[in-house]
Amino acid sequence: MGSFNRQEYIRQYNRERRNHYRAHGICYNCGEVYAEPGRVLCKTCARKNQARAKRSDPDGEKHKQYLKALRDGRRAAGLCIDCGRPVLEGFTRCAKCVEKRRESTRMYKLRIKIRRQNEQERKRLIHEGLRKD
Repeated sequence: MGSFNRQEYIRQYNRERRNHYRAHGICYNCGEVYAEPGRVLCKTCARKNQARAKRSDPDGEKHKQYLKALRDGRRAAGLCIDCGRPVLEGFTRCAKCVEKRRESTRMYKLRIKIRRQNEQERKRLIHEGLRKD
């Protein structure tokens, strides 16, 4: 007769419960409130989780070190530093991540251009307003 491992049973039960909640859009932490769209936690649990993480690593150094080690390991293995898929030759990212990065950069530059135009327009209007007085 096989031995009953209570710890393994609890671990398996919790894993199945979390997967069930995730699949049905329920907060897997409290199980009482629907999770935010596209998320796995409700707002309350997400805030509590964020506060707990801030207390344990206030300046985010542990997380930064983890991400650096992850990227360095992927780079050494010849994988995309963002997602872990095989890289394009001569790049550190895969085709999908290169394209996402290009689009992100393009949108960033466009936002800066619009901000500068708005600022120049605002200055022009202020200057014209001062001239009329």
